[in-house]
Amino acid sequence: MKNNFEESPDYQEYNHFLSKQLVKIRKEIGWSQKDVAEAMGITLRTEQNFEYCRRRLSAGVLGTFLKAADVSADYFFGWTNDIHSHWDPQRREEVEAIRKDLDTVKVKVEEYPKSIVKMQRELQKANMTLVNIQETYQKIEKRYQDLKKS
Repeated sequence: MKNNFEESPDYQEYNHFLSKQLVKIRKEIGWSQKDVAEAMGITLRTEQNFEYCRRRLSAGVLGTFLKAADVSADYFFGWTNDIHSHWDPQRREEVEAIRKDLDTVKVKVEEYPKSIVKMQRELQKANMTLVNIQETYQKIEKRYQDLKKS
């Protein structure tokens, strides 16, 4: 049984806001609806009902989502631009160090094909030099044999 508040425009607007935020954040963190359902321990249909405003997103359900997604409530409600504002400073430092390491690795991975191409070119030059040396050796050897015969 719905009460008068649940039928009010304010309630409907609030429920719509919660649903929009759920979808927005789900997409930001790269989760599918199925991922959200699994993380929250609910059915896919229930998750879809939350997203399409067919079911009320309670505080408990919202808390479960935020915890599973590791997203701060402040971010969910638009009070901060920091998705992880709930992290303690030590965790932030650890994550930032990992992020820097990943950026370094990413640069190296992006440069790797370039270095392979460079090494291939150097190898081709070395092979050409080797071929030239072999050809020169064969010419000298032939000349030496010709001189020996005469």
